[in-house]
Amino acid sequence: MSLIFAKVVNMSISAGILILAVILVRFLFRKLPRKIFLIAWMLVMIRLVCPFTVTNSLSPVPSDFFSEHLSNAEIAEGTEWNGGTNRSDIPADPEQPAPSDPVTGISINIIICAIWLAGAVSISAAAVVRTLRLRKSVEDSEQYNDNVYICDGIKTSFVIGVLDPRIYISSAISEEKRGYIIDHEKEHIKHLDHLAKLLFYIITAVHWFNPLCHLAYHLFSEDLEMACDERTIEPRDAEYRAKYLQTLLDCGISLLTLRFGTLSFGTVGIKRRVERIMSFKKTKGITIAFFAVVCLSLVFFLMTNNAAAAGKPSEDHDDYVHVVIRDGNGNVVESVDVYQPDALSPPEPLPDLPDHGSVSSEDPEKYDALLKIREEILTEGVYRSSGELGDPVFAVCEGEVISSERDGGYGLCVTIKDNDGRIWKYGHCSKLTFEKGDYVSFGDLIAYVGTTGLIEKPGIIISIVK
Repeated sequence: MSLIFAKVVNMSISAGILILAVILVRFLFRKLPRKIFLIAWMLVMIRLVCPFTVTNSLSPVPSDFFSEHLSNAEIAEGTEWNGGTNRSDIPADPEQPAPSDPVTGISINIIICAIWLAGAVSISAAAVVRTLRLRKSVEDSEQYNDNVYICDGIKTSFVIGVLDPRIYISSAISEEKRGYIIDHEKEHIKHLDHLAKLLFYIITAVHWFNPLCHLAYHLFSEDLEMACDERTIEPRDAEYRAKYLQTLLDCGISLLTLRFGTLSFGTVGIKRRVERIMSFKKTKGITIAFFAVVCLSLVFFLMTNNAAAAGKPSEDHDDYVHVVIRDGNGNVVESVDVYQPDALSPPEPLPDLPDHGSVSSEDPEKYDALLKIREEILTEGVYRSSGELGDPVFAVCEGEVISSERDGGYGLCVTIKDNDGRIWKYGHCSKLTFEKGDYVSFGDLIAYVGTTGLIEKPGIIISIVK
C-alpha cells in the first residue's frame, strides 16, 4: 500500500506542474472558447490517474519526486520482512553499544497511508451523503417532459444521474425561463459533462492532500459551465442571448451550493459567466485552431517526464534491484523494482583495517552475544544493526562461502551455505575477508561494516534467504 501511495504522490506532484501550466495558459488566452481548456483539464485528469508516463529529455518534469520504496526503510534485495524483524537493538560487534529503538520506516508509511485513505474515504462519503440528501429533496417531483422534472423543494436547477441523468427545475422558476435552463442542461448531458465532473471529483478525492487538485476541480467546473453557455447561445440570436443572460442572473445562487459533483445552471462563476455572455463573439475557426495548437502543445509537453531530471536512466535498467517484503506469515506484502545506482557502484576506498581475529568460546561474553544474534536470525529471518564504517562483522553460522561480491540491494555481500543447507547473507559491507569456496567457522571475522547497497548510513544486515 505504501508503494501505491508513493505512486499517487508522484502523479499528484507531476500533475501539479501541469495544473499550474493550464492555469497560466488559461489566464493568457482567457478570451478563447472554454472548450479548448476542457481538453487541457482532461489531460490533467489523465496525468492524475495514469501511473505510466512517456519520457522526454526536454521535459522539465522529473520522473519521481517521492521515493517509490518504503521511506527510511533500508531494504536489501530479497529481504523477507516479518513482524518485528527490523532489528537494531543487538550490535554486530558485541563491544559496540546498542542503538536506540527507532520508529521503523514501515510504521511511518502505514500511518501515512492510513491518513491518506481516511481522507479519501471521508471526502467520498461526504459527497455520497450530500447526493442522497439531494435525491431525497426531489422525491416528490413531477415529470415535465422527457427527462425533465419540476420540484417544489429546490431553489435552482441541476442534473442528477449517471446512466440515466435527469434535469430537475425549481417550481418557482417561470415557464419562460425553464426553456433556457433546459437548453443549458441538455447541452451538459449531450456532451457527458455530468460524467466528466463526477470523474474529476473522484480523482480530487484521491488526491485530496494536494491543494492544486482542489483548485483545478473548481476551475474545471467553471470552464465546464462557461463552455456549456457558449454552446447553448452560439447558434442563437441576440434576443435569445439577452433572455438567457437574465435567466442566469435570476437563478444564480451561492457558490457554496452543489459543488460536489452535480451540474447546476446557476452555481458556478456567475459574474464571469455573465461577462463572457455579454462579450461573446464567434471566434474564427483558424484563430481557434492556431491557439488551440499552441496551448495544447504546451500542456501535452508537460504530460511527459524527464527521466534524467530525477536521476534515473531512461532505458538502462541495470541499476534496478528487486525488493520483496513479507509479513509474519511469509506472504508477499509488496514486491517492486527499486532504482539504486549506488548498489552497483564501487565502494569507497578504505584504509587498512585491523584484523580483529575470531570470537571463540574462550571469550564467553562476545561468544554469547553472537549466539544471541544467531538465535534472533533463526527465529525472525533477519538482523540489522547500525555501526561505524570499518567495524568488524563476525560470522554467526558455519559453512562454505558460495558468493563474495556485489549482490543487488545488499551491496558488497558474502553469502554462506551452512551445513543444514540454509543460505546466509551478510550485506552492506565495506570489505570482505573471505572468498568464494572458503570455509567459514562460527565467530570468524568475515567482513567490515559499510554503506554499500540500499542503505544510507553505515550498517550491516544478516539474513536467511532460504
